Amino acid sequence: MATLTTSYQLIASKNIGTISGSGVATKTVYLRIYAKYTSQSIANNKSNVAYKSALYVEGSGTYFYTGTPTTKTLSGTGATAVSGSAAGDYYLGETALNEITGTVTHSNAGKASVSITASWSSTPWGVSGSVSGSADLPTIARATTPTLSATSVTMGGSITITMNPADSSFKHKIRYAFGALTEKADAFSIKDGFSAQGNTTSTF
Repeated sequence: MATLTTSYQLIASKNIGTISGSGVATKTVYLRIYAKYTSQSIANNKSNVAYKSALYVEGSGTYFYTGTPTTKTLSGTGATAVSGSAAGDYYLGETALNEITGTVTHSNAGKASVSITASWSSTPWGVSGSVSGSADLPTIARATTPTLSATSVTMGGSITITMNPADSSFKHKIRYAFGALTEKADAFSIKDGFSAQGNTTSTF
């Protein structure tokens, strides 16, 4: 699955029918959906997103095929769906249909994905259909702020370091020092505890 960027990217394109005109070759019509994210908030663990739909008629130029008013819809994760009528004319190349924006909340691990669906129907050509697609959002970094049971102790005493990860799957590295001497504990998970590394105490 594609990962969204800050520029619109094509998520899905579907052949929904053909149109033709007097003395003009038959053309295939595609319904397309695009998506992007516009910003991310580390503090709120959310992304602002935008989606749009478009019709694409193969070919280029100024020629168009006259139709009657049609129905178009667009929906996407975190956004309010839209629907309504649109001009029924088909222009060669791509024609924008709908665009919506919204906000997506990420998981505790900072991950999120979106789903987008668009539909189109028209007469007299009988061109209609829907297209759907999904994409991932970039993972938002989640910080873990440790707390200490005490800021200082006498020699021989102990200090408990408590980690409060946003997600239980997170692993951490801890580095601690006594004067100029340092020790570290490699990555460990909260559910296993610090002792999982066999490095709970050190002698300097």
